[in-house]
Amino acid sequence: MAYKIDYIPVGKCRYLQKHKVSRWMLPSVCTVSLLIVFFALTVRYGSTDWLLPGDPAVTKAALTELIENLKAGEQFSDAVTAFCREVIAGAA
Repeated sequence: MAYKIDYIPVGKCRYLQKHKVSRWMLPSVCTVSLLIVFFALTVRYGSTDWLLPGDPAVTKAALTELIENLKAGEQFSDAVTAFCREVIAGAA
């Protein structure tokens, strides 16, 4: 007694496929996680002063000058160098 069973696939997929995690998905998940942590800390402490290195008053002034220098057309590397020197001088 012989018999044969034929299964006719429905649609394009014959079998269930596992969802593969893209290698680009991990960085985006990490980025979103970091943004959520950053937002939570900002809400918790009420400001972003904890992000500024050194004395917050000196760093804010140096950051304002950095933005003005960039708007004036100074090269990025020169403006950032001046910013870093001001922050370091204010910390001493």
